[in-house]
Amino acid sequence: MGARQVIDELGLSPKHFTQNQAERRYGKKNIAMWRSDKDIIPVKIGNRIYYDKLRLDQLSSINKLIERHGG
Repeated sequence: MGARQVIDELGLSPKHFTQNQAERRYGKKNIAMWRSDKDIIPVKIGNRIYYDKLRLDQLSSINKLIERHGG
């Protein structure tokens, strides 16, 4: 069974980003901060780490709102 098939069967695609995808889209610093604050919970399958895309979008939006209002 290939990695892509396992990912699809577990429902991790397209609702999830890999670690690398998440860091490219939201920034390595943000991913590290959200992980340390336990705002996101990584899911490890094989040698890859996945994050919930919806949760990352929520956290990114919250950060943008805080930045706009001088937080």
